[in-house]
Amino acid sequence: MPNPPRRSPRPVRLLALLFVAALTLGACSRIVGPRDWTQTAELVNGGSIVVNVRDTSGRIDDAEIDPPAGNPVPDVVANPPGQPNVLVVTWTGGACDERTDIGIASAGPRLAITITTTVANRDCDAIGIGHLLRLTSSQPLPANAVTVTTQP
Repeated sequence: MPNPPRRSPRPVRLLALLFVAALTLGACSRIVGPRDWTQTAELVNGGSIVVNVRDTSGRIDDAEIDPPAGNPVPDVVANPPGQPNVLVVTWTGGACDERTDIGIASAGPRLAITITTTVANRDCDAIGIGHLLRLTSSQPLPANAVTVTTQP
């Protein structure tokens, strides 16, 4: 009786190669590098301010400015309880603010956040307006490893 034909190992190798390629492409699909978010935030006098967030660290997946559930308190950097991958940064702006640019950069293992506000050249009420930035990452963002600098 003749021996049954042997199966070629090619289909198994091809399947393994396709599996490795799919894993590699999946790992590469994460956006790494500079990302930008631009939103408007409301001011108490009925106006609005443009807030631009630029992350050059590659560690931030999402940024929300003044989310509805946020409660800005003066100048805080914190992780919400049980959310080590979420960082909340608050700052106080003013009624004459026209634009706020927030830069996020790596500083070794730390993050450096710079908040720069452009103020309108006109008379304004001298009131502080609290804002909140909520950053989300796929990795922990420990608040004690973040430095925030504000510039007028």
